[in-house]
Amino acid sequence: MGVADTLTYKPIREKMKTRDSMEDGRYWHAIAMFSDAVYVFGGVGSQALKQCERYDVGAKKWKSVESLPTPMARGHAAVHGSHIYGSEFHRSIVQ
Repeated sequence: MGVADTLTYKPIREKMKTRDSMEDGRYWHAIAMFSDAVYVFGGVGSQALKQCERYDVGAKKWKSVESLPTPMARGHAAVHGSHIYGSEFHRSIVQ
């Protein structure tokens, strides 16, 4: 099983804090930061995942978002403009 824990680190204070956990534990996932949210795509839990989650930095909570069309592991993600791009997926986050 993958890890679902979320930790935040404040370098100026050198403090680590545990936050809300993801719904699906995972490793080898793709991750990107956009507009005060952290997006996690796919990864591996007990098998390759297509589930995606969004962490609202202000609310400090995870929420499931639309899944990938197929499971993905060891992916990469990058933000350009109003889109998140990655290996095996392209997701528009403009509403």
